[in-house]
Amino acid sequence: MFKKHIVLETTDADDIGLIAIHSSVEAYLLAYKFNQHLSTQFVNLTEKDSGVHSQPLFTRFVWEPTEGEDPWELIANQYVMAENTQDDSLLFSIELEKKNYLIDELSEVDFLLKLPSKELVPQKLTAIQKLTQVQFAYAIDKPTIKLNPNLIFE
Repeated sequence: MFKKHIVLETTDADDIGLIAIHSSVEAYLLAYKFNQHLSTQFVNLTEKDSGVHSQPLFTRFVWEPTEGEDPWELIANQYVMAENTQDDSLLFSIELEKKNYLIDELSEVDFLLKLPSKELVPQKLTAIQKLTQVQFAYAIDKPTIKLNPNLIFE
């Protein structure tokens, strides 16, 4: 089975900030609310499903503020994959749901917002926390990020 790696392109790992977001809404609605209240313009860049469920497809929205600046990325931390199991002792096949996490250590987090560290100011975090669709939001420490093999910073 393939491992899915999301490449978050930046010049230096110290130049990025990550915000963990707990929210029960769909990613498109969260991106829409960010566009309304944070003056962003997130665009859906989620990969299309090729019909083969060998690798998870994490929902991903990207906003590029201006030319030459690092983009903001809103990425779902989990992907639910349906698997059909056929057992000879069962009359019917059973469809099981398997959850894959982008960051296993943060399995309770619903979304990750990657933005330039200079933009990670208390006012932005407070504005995100004030959204009614967000239950909880906080900045993630850099040592947790650097140890994660799923996030590659180039």
